[in-house]
Formats: sequence, structure tokens, C-alpha cells
Amino acid sequence: MAELDLARALHEALRAREAGDEAALVNVVSDRTNLRLSLTGRLLVRSSGGVEGSIHLSLDSVLINAARDALHEKRSRLRSFEASDAGATMVGAQEGNLDVFLEVLARAPRLIVVGAGHIAVPLAALAKLLEFNVTVVDDRVDFANHERFPDADTILLGPYRETVRSLSVDEDTYAVLVTRGHVHDQACLEELLQSQVAYIGMIGSKRRIRTVLDHLHDQGIGDDKLTRVWAPVGLDLGSQTPAEIALAIMAEIVKVRRGGGGHSLAVTPVP
Repeated sequence: MAELDLARALHEALRAREAGDEAALVNVVSDRTNLRLSLTGRLLVRSSGGVEGSIHLSLDSVLINAARDALHEKRSRLRSFEASDAGATMVGAQEGNLDVFLEVLARAPRLIVVGAGHIAVPLAALAKLLEFNVTVVDDRVDFANHERFPDADTILLGPYRETVRSLSVDEDTYAVLVTRGHVHDQACLEELLQSQVAYIGMIGSKRRIRTVLDHLHDQGIGDDKLTRVWAPVGLDLGSQTPAEIALAIMAEIVKVRRGGGGHSLAVTPVP
């Protein structure tokens, strides 16, 4: 494969991201091998399967697999390999003779805020600050509007259940239910539990949460689905104001997305 220059690599990676794909750039950071690798050589690996560029014919297959692992984990990282013209083996951090940086250019995650009340406003603003694509859903014209949510990417006005059902969601989608009543929460939960969203958070007291979950269980929805619900939503920060509650919610979403720690308020066993 031909050498891939930085300008073209970044152009192709950003174009892939805009098309809903994701990409990882493999860049040589330090070469202590006898292969005389070019420090300007790089690989571009797309999550859809495409590959461009080359670092060395004997190394490319291993580096491509490492890039795909980084794409799966959605995390950029430095990797070290023991490399020769016979191939390469990953070793501990900077313990090998070849160090490469795997730079992941992931598409923006999406946050769906169902309910446009007082907590939704700082929640949408915080999510945009964290580079989420934000959708707000509500059935009230006085709440679901751009004056109230100037930074939201999409604002949908309509019945909760039908609107949530119409959304196209995937494993990069995070949903938070902050509606004005558990009837709406339950209706939206029934829809979201059938989807592949990465996270479903629901606000409310423990009593209200338990009422909703017990009712869904009585309707035949199994524990394997109900344990996907993070409720009450958010990390235990002692939050009281709408902005503090929004901070706790986004902190929990980042925890789930990045695989971090932190004590959640959820009453159900969660993954």
C-alpha cells in the first residue's frame, strides 16, 4: 500500500466521521527496529472495514488489528510492539522496539433528552459542552423550542411514545427520561428497551422508579432488559439544583461510555 500523508489521512478520517463511520489513525511514534520505518508512514482503519496506507508490509496486519481494537473501545492509546521483518507482537507500554499511537476519531455520541422541563435545559447544555449530538423531545410547544434549547441539534415536538418510537438509535445513543410523569416514562421505557441504546436513565424517587419497573415486570418484560435502566439516574453527588442534577446525569453517562468508576444512585443492578 502507498504511504498516506497526514493531510489526506485527516481528510479521509473526518469524511468517514461525517458519514457516520469511525476511523483510527496508526502513527509511528518511535522506531527502534532495524526496519528503518518512515515516521511519516501511517495507516487509516475504518470501522466499516476499509484500510488505507501502510507502515510496513510485515507489520500492517497486526497494527490494523490493534486499530480495530481501539475503535471497538472508542479510546485512543499508545501501544508498544516487538517488531521485525517477521511480524510484530504487542508488549507492555514502551517495552518494545516500536511505539505507535492509535488515534481514534469516533463519531459524536448522541443524547436523547425525553422531557423538556427544568432539568433538561442544563442537561442539554452540558451534553453539548461534552460534544454530544443532542435531541430534545417534548409534547408541549412552550417547552420544545429553540429559544429554550439554543444549542440542541434537534428538537422534536409530539407525543412522547410515538416520537421516541420514530427515532433512529444505536449503540452510540444515550437516552435520559425526565418527563413530567411516570406514565410518560413508562411508555418511553417500553420503546427504548426494545432498542440498542447504550444507556437509559430515568429520573424520579426510588418509590416512583420501583413502581414503574415492577409494572413493566408484571407486563412480561424480563430482568435482563430492566437491568439496563439506570434509575434513579446519575452519580451520587448529593445534587439538589437542576444544574447539579444535570451534572450528576452527564457524569454517569461519561462513566458508562468510558468504563469508569463512581457510585451510581440506581436501585436496579446495572451492567
